[in-house]
Amino acid sequence: MKTKLSQYIDLARRYAVRLLQKPMPRTQAQDPVSGTRSSILSALRRRSHEKFVKFDRIIDEAVEIAREFDRSTGFESLLYRARKVTDIGGNVVAAVVALLQEIPLDQLESKLNEREGAEIYKLRGSILKVLKKYRDLRSFQFSIDEARRDPRYVEIKMKELMRGAKYFETLLIFFFDRLQAARKTTSSSDPILNEIRFLYAPLTERMQFIFLADDFRDQYLRISDPGKYRCVEKDVVMKKIGMNYDDAKIYLRGFTADLQGFLRSNYYELTHGISSIYWRVKSPFSIWNKVEVRRKYGYDKVRDILGIKIICKTERNIRDIADILIKRYKVPAKDIEDNIWSERESGWRAFTIVITDQEGRPIEIQLMTEEMDYHNTFSRAATWKYNLEKDMAQVGITQNFNIAVTGILNGDPEKNFYRMYHHWAA
Repeated sequence: MKTKLSQYIDLARRYAVRLLQKPMPRTQAQDPVSGTRSSILSALRRRSHEKFVKFDRIIDEAVEIAREFDRSTGFESLLYRARKVTDIGGNVVAAVVALLQEIPLDQLESKLNEREGAEIYKLRGSILKVLKKYRDLRSFQFSIDEARRDPRYVEIKMKELMRGAKYFETLLIFFFDRLQAARKTTSSSDPILNEIRFLYAPLTERMQFIFLADDFRDQYLRISDPGKYRCVEKDVVMKKIGMNYDDAKIYLRGFTADLQGFLRSNYYELTHGISSIYWRVKSPFSIWNKVEVRRKYGYDKVRDILGIKIICKTERNIRDIADILIKRYKVPAKDIEDNIWSERESGWRAFTIVITDQEGRPIEIQLMTEEMDYHNTFSRAATWKYNLEKDMAQVGITQNFNIAVTGILNGDPEKNFYRMYHHWAA
């Protein structure tokens, strides 16, 4: 006769056998739909200030409406569109509009009204007004010939695009669609190249949509000179840092965190003088632009693919932190550039050092005060302004852009959109 213990062991064994025979649930890596949906929801929650918004229900209800309208549209492609919009900074309204943008307005309004009481119904007004403005914006056009005839044309079109959008979500969907159109083209004569170079990239950078600006510029290079794009993306970057872009971003994020930890643990009082620390991996276009267009140096001299920016409260903080880093990484004098007192041609100011990590990878560290950072980002030395004026000069256009709007901008793309919109609509 079996004891209680042996009975329990038999039960546990049978249960384990059944568990092993039962199909295991698919992980996010195995299930791209689940993974895409989760990444959308994570991005929305991360950016939202509202704790109790039911993003999962809203997204699911939007997909349901889209599939009711067109059964041929796959669940995966709808979610992919929404995920890409949230990747570039979209909120829940932008994600929903991305899912529903092909439905005629009258039909969409009817379908939303049928769901009174549902979570998506609460966003009904915002969805419809954003989508209506987006439909109007589809007719927006840009002509480089007009820009040659009228030096003010580019800034006029910037204002026209912002005014036409009216809502941040509208402009975001518009940018996403133009980026997708650029990704699909293979023709170097496609008009979208001029739109990217002279309008979308500088405007997104002006709004502080830095990653989106890099995306636009990289697409410009990929279409206009695919051979050079592949060369920079693979040969130059791999030769200099020994990793691809995705790995470089993961590595630099970790290196920056370690650097912050080192400063905090060894120089705690000194870190009170640091406002913030950012990192970035230089895009293929930016590398190509400095070498081929600006002709600042050859590809063999590129040393700023990996970059860190340390914003300090005072110039004294800059000197103190620079001294620590120079001693720790044994930085030679040739890798130190002081542009605090002697600004560059563009007006850009900072203290720059190039350190070398344990694997021999060069990493450029820029140290600047909050005032310098603002000047370098929004004022006379703003990169978007400097590069755009240089680009326009190459096609025979002389233009000095008005920077009066800069005094009301900061690092938040959405806030910058509305500040620029109200400034230009006044």
